[in-house]
Amino acid sequence: MRSVLSFEAPFDVAAAKNAGSTWNLINSDMVGLSAQENGGRAVYVENCSSCHGNIVFLGKATANNGLDQEYTDKGIGQLTGNPTQNGVFKVPHLRNIELTAPYMHDGRFADLDAVIEHYSNGIQSHPNLDFELPAGGFNFSAEEKEDLKAFLSTLTDMEFTKKDKYKTPFK
Repeated sequence: MRSVLSFEAPFDVAAAKNAGSTWNLINSDMVGLSAQENGGRAVYVENCSSCHGNIVFLGKATANNGLDQEYTDKGIGQLTGNPTQNGVFKVPHLRNIELTAPYMHDGRFADLDAVIEHYSNGIQSHPNLDFELPAGGFNFSAEEKEDLKAFLSTLTDMEFTKKDKYKTPFK
C-alpha cells in the first residue's frame, strides 16, 4: 500500500503553483484554489490541522475525538487496558478523503457533511477527549462548513483512481 501514492490532487497542483513564492500555508490564500476552497483551508488550518496535520497532512497518531460519552469499542484502551486510552483511535490522513467513506473507526458517518457536522456541533464530552477539541464542537457557520468541504475535496485525486497500474489485478 505504501507504493500507492497520489500527489496530483487539486491541492497538490495549487501547492506546486505556489512553490518558491512568498506563499505561506497558514496565512495566505493559495493561487490555484477558489475563494471558497481557500476559505475552507483557513477553517482547516485553524481547527483541524493540529490533529490531521498541515503541509503533508500528517498529524497526531491517535486521539479521542468525542464520538461518544460511553464507548462500547474502547479503541486503544481495549488493547492496553488503560482507561485513559478509552475512546482513543488512529487519526487518519486526509488524502483522497472523498474516496474513503464511510468515516470514523466504526463507519458511523456516511459522508463528509456528517463528519463536518460532528466537529461543528457533535463533539461529546469525555475524560479522554483530546485537549484541542472543544466539547460541543467548533460551531462552524453554514458557510464555514461548505468552505471546509470544498477544501477537503481538493485533497482527492480523482485521476489517480483511473490509472492502469492501480486497477484490480483480479479481473
